[in-house]
Amino acid sequence: MRKSISNLNQIQYPVIGSINKSPTSEIKGKDYKCAKSTVCYLQNRGGLGEITESITTSKSDNLIDRLYSGIPDQIEVFSLSVGEEKLNGFIYYPKNWNKEDKTQCVVFNNPVNCTIESSFQDIEIAFTPKRILSILKCPILFYNYRVRCAYNCTSSPKDSKPTYDKHIEDAESVLNHALSRFKKVHFWGICVAGSIATIALANHIEAYPDHHNRVVLESQDAITSITTSANTKRSPLDAITSTTTSANTKGSPLSRFSDKITKESLNLIVALKDVTNKELNVTVALKSLVQAKVKTLFISYTNDPEIPQQNRLSEFAFKNYFSETSVSFCYTDEKAHGVLTNEMAQTIQSFSKFLNR
Repeated sequence: MRKSISNLNQIQYPVIGSINKSPTSEIKGKDYKCAKSTVCYLQNRGGLGEITESITTSKSDNLIDRLYSGIPDQIEVFSLSVGEEKLNGFIYYPKNWNKEDKTQCVVFNNPVNCTIESSFQDIEIAFTPKRILSILKCPILFYNYRVRCAYNCTSSPKDSKPTYDKHIEDAESVLNHALSRFKKVHFWGICVAGSIATIALANHIEAYPDHHNRVVLESQDAITSITTSANTKRSPLDAITSTTTSANTKGSPLSRFSDKITKESLNLIVALKDVTNKELNVTVALKSLVQAKVKTLFISYTNDPEIPQQNRLSEFAFKNYFSETSVSFCYTDEKAHGVLTNEMAQTIQSFSKFLNR
């Protein structure tokens, strides 16, 4: 396992290929805009929540229709029963892929405020999933959560309350489906979806401990804890924004969000609770995965502008599991969150032996 130390500005991290790069070129790109979930910023600000929900809710069905029309040989739709509801998704096969090859696949756990539409441009795979495809070179399973957004109920059926418990059930269901089709599954999750993936995988390994060597967790920009639901139209990020000390108090909510955030307000990320006061502790799930020897790669930016250092799952893992052979770390010093930059994708290539052994 390759681990080395690089002198960075904020903290000593194990780094493979640390990058000194101005963030402007990547952060202004469409890739960063999409993977960073701009929808998440908009949906709870300025009364735009219902608008953004209505725009994005129906796009995924249209996407599948377009994919079937344009690249029918690369798409295989699936529908899973989760309780009394249906979860829909599809397998995206690389061009000229031999469908008899069941060696491995990726399950891409969407950021909770995105749909599968966010991973494509017209009928072309794009953004972070495209870079994942370039790294792992295997089929990718895409799906939408039954209730897509745990922060906002506007697009949800009246009898269906959005909770992270449901997101976890969805992730488990897709993982089970993937394991029924492929010998090995890379379980990739970003930000909150990375936390959801961690818990879902831990639940699966608890039920099927002999699967520990058939799965790999790619945890990108995950956080240490999430609440089971937010019975409000405000997200944790909104709560942070509303309590920040901003040097630009006359700026818009979006501009103020990028300003310096106080330590006290950052703690709200893990302090928020729903009406049940139940919190899902991701670190407990991670501990069980480490004990089960599940291979885990932490992918993180040391200058993450959204997740405070003390709430990063990678930070917790580095402090507690650095010596574990089943755990490895990929860091760059770029200022980014929720996006797989070109440089980061190239850096992850250094872990090909770790990911594929």
